[in-house]
Amino acid sequence: GITVIGEDAFSPFIVGSAEISDTVTTIKSNAFHYLDSITIPKTVRTVETEAFGSVGKVVVEGDMNNFQYGALGSEVQEVQLKGSAETLGLALAKADDPTVTIAKDNNRVRIANECLVSSDGKTVYYRMANPDSYTVTIPDTAVTIKSAAFYNQVISVVKLGKNVTTIEPYAFAENPVSKLTTNSKLKKIGRCAFMGTKLKKVTLKSSVAMGPKAFDQ
Repeated sequence: GITVIGEDAFSPFIVGSAEISDTVTTIKSNAFHYLDSITIPKTVRTVETEAFGSVGKVVVEGDMNNFQYGALGSEVQEVQLKGSAETLGLALAKADDPTVTIAKDNNRVRIANECLVSSDGKTVYYRMANPDSYTVTIPDTAVTIKSAAFYNQVISVVKLGKNVTTIEPYAFAENPVSKLTTNSKLKKIGRCAFMGTKLKKVTLKSSVAMGPKAFDQ
């Protein structure tokens, strides 16, 4: 019957693993601190900022629709996806190169151009780890790049696919990006999307609505 795991609920404890009931819908900030592994059931809709401090492996059984900034903490090592990944970038914004894998029966996401995308290819969620590549080429199928999708991932060159219309907040923030190739369909660049980059010149080929500090550096 429990629906919420409260703030600081288990933060003082070192826990090997935890089993969460499928009645739980919300995991609050700092709910767990030291944790080897955990499976987050489909019923969980909201995982707040830093809900997990130090966690090894996380299996997400449902869709990641409302995982907040840094929800999975800074030390998460592996995330396995069994659903979509709308807020995966936000959830891993504080993490240092975790491994992201797709469950065999997951038909909600796929990989294209080293990017984790929706099954139809229209939404870009995250960049799959490749320490030898500093260039990101967004697939031509992509229309939207989700918030924090490429946050702090050591990227120097970004090439947008020809159909990208929307870059959401913090999408490429805190990267050493020095070159950005745009397209003629781009319509919106969100808040702080390229904050903290090394860009000195950007050529826009269309009329673009820009959020606050879109290119703040």
